[in-house]
Amino acid sequence: MGTSEKRVAKVLGVIDPKRAENFLLDLANRYPVNELLAGIVRQRHPENSLIVGPAQRLRKFYPEMAEPFGDQFRIWVDAIYWTQIFLKRAWESSDDRRRQWFLYEMRSQYRNEVSRARLAGVKTEHVILSELPGGGAHLQFIDRSLIEPPEITPFEAAAVYFQSRIGPRAKRCANPDCNTPYFIAPPAKARKYCGTECSTSADRDNKRKWWHDNKRGTK
Repeated sequence: MGTSEKRVAKVLGVIDPKRAENFLLDLANRYPVNELLAGIVRQRHPENSLIVGPAQRLRKFYPEMAEPFGDQFRIWVDAIYWTQIFLKRAWESSDDRRRQWFLYEMRSQYRNEVSRARLAGVKTEHVILSELPGGGAHLQFIDRSLIEPPEITPFEAAAVYFQSRIGPRAKRCANPDCNTPYFIAPPAKARKYCGTECSTSADRDNKRKWWHDNKRGTK
């Protein structure tokens, strides 16, 4: 297989589809499911392993995702914390509009944090206004080339893959005790659980509940 053929198989030419899936699953499943709890932990204990640990793991196993942040690890921690929240919302969305909205917000958050990492340590008077995230850029005073879409990153490609290829197959396991509840269902198959372990556990709990509710009637 030639180089050009291999490149076509990659999402936006930069990441293998399976690697994109693995990253998205890790990003969604490695943080506390309770966003409020995670937010409190992050606010009170910014060095807490519940927040920093997943960021360290993701940087280790997916270095291309963290590469735009250089040595700005703290900003990477912030970026990955917020993007996983938007990703979970997209994962749980039941319609395309909501899913696409949260994915847009996720990509925007990541892009803004990349800009912040680039600007870290740079004196304000030396910064080009167009590089500032948010409303800091005066678009009427800058060259058009400076506001074109930025270079494609593996993170953007993974988000595009989610939007174009995964979409409605992104599910949350119906087992409330599942440790990794976000999964991708096979095509054309309706699945409530991430795997046999969770479905078996649910069946066992349902049978136990039925027995508890009906055993009095057998006496």
